[in-house]
Amino acid sequence: MRYDILIPAAIALTAIWGGVAMVMRATDDDISSPEKVVALVGERPWRDGRKPSEAERTAYLDRLARFYTMLDMEQRRAMRDDDSSGEMAAFIAELHDDERKHYLSVMIEAQVQPLMKAWKLLSKEERQRLLGGTRAAMKRSAGSASALQDLTEADSKLFEKLVEGNIEDYYKNSNDLQKLNLAPMLEELQSRMNRR
Repeated sequence: MRYDILIPAAIALTAIWGGVAMVMRATDDDISSPEKVVALVGERPWRDGRKPSEAERTAYLDRLARFYTMLDMEQRRAMRDDDSSGEMAAFIAELHDDERKHYLSVMIEAQVQPLMKAWKLLSKEERQRLLGGTRAAMKRSAGSASALQDLTEADSKLFEKLVEGNIEDYYKNSNDLQKLNLAPMLEELQSRMNRR
């Protein structure tokens, strides 16, 4: 065995992997994934009876919002569909009213603003076609299907209102639960509009 080759090779490999570890650590705050967001939700500072300060709660929610908004629509859909434990629903239920409103404005409204603006510019036929495709896609998706059912039970004329071009008005006049249930449909609609 030639130790004169093995020792420099081992040193080189150690240096390379050390560099990789440093880059991964340095970019950790710039990369998001559904798994990372779910892990953050599981680490919420008020879990298990802990009593964090308002500043700690706000810092945590801002960090979570930052990673959530880095996800693309497909990743958000996958995260919702994979939430069989109900962790996200439990998280939302534990938020104070003002925190829930902040969550909705940062994590949902900001993401679908382009859709809300563009929706009014579409013809009624285009809106019907997009909504029809969205409804079919959501029915195929187990996680989103329950949100769709909640929506239609809460407001049986929802789709008629949306076809008429009132997404922004409907959204603004909805309560927090309706907004949360509307989010998957808005994201699916926006995804379909982006593919046009």
